[in-house]
Amino acid sequence: FSWPLHEIRAKEDCGQDYEDIVSEHGFPGPAGHQYMYARLKERAVELIVRRRKTAWRDKVMLLTGICHDDSQRRSGYGGREVNFKGAQMWVNPMYWAGQSFLYHYINKTGVPRNPVAIELGMSGECLCGAFAEKGELEEVGSWFPEVREVIEGLEDELIGREDIPEARQLSKRQRVMLAPQIQAMLAAEEEGKDYDPAAQAEIAQLT
Repeated sequence: FSWPLHEIRAKEDCGQDYEDIVSEHGFPGPAGHQYMYARLKERAVELIVRRRKTAWRDKVMLLTGICHDDSQRRSGYGGREVNFKGAQMWVNPMYWAGQSFLYHYINKTGVPRNPVAIELGMSGECLCGAFAEKGELEEVGSWFPEVREVIEGLEDELIGREDIPEARQLSKRQRVMLAPQIQAMLAAEEEGKDYDPAAQAEIAQLT
């Protein structure tokens, strides 16, 4: 399609390294998603906007491809098809079109898709793990074993460290495979709440 592609990388261009962040703070849970977004994506977006602006009052339009039926979270974005944040003008032109329309258009016109999205069934854009689902780590590992090795290597590094809460020593991809009561206890710890010491011993055996 000969479209110009300007790639902004979190690590190389913005100094934000996922492995360094996890090594310092542990793996994120749902409450940590906004923090990971700010470090890994938001700073890159801000850099793009700074590069494109030519005057102080300029607004830079950022088009997304999100749809209302992408996920439960995105189903609640109705009425926010256009949003402003400083110089950023976020526009979701395909929000009400729906995934069916988009995939039909992609197949009809031959627009290339990201191979990661094709294999994983999700964007793989962040992979921070904050909202990981059961089986996600296995799915990632089946297509991209080197990525799974990085995640498991970080877990090995974190387990047993006294400066990292137990709730953040395992990626959420691993936690979702634990028994529901253990998940609840880990979530409580992540929120800074106390839980039964006997249960803590049980968690220690699992981790």
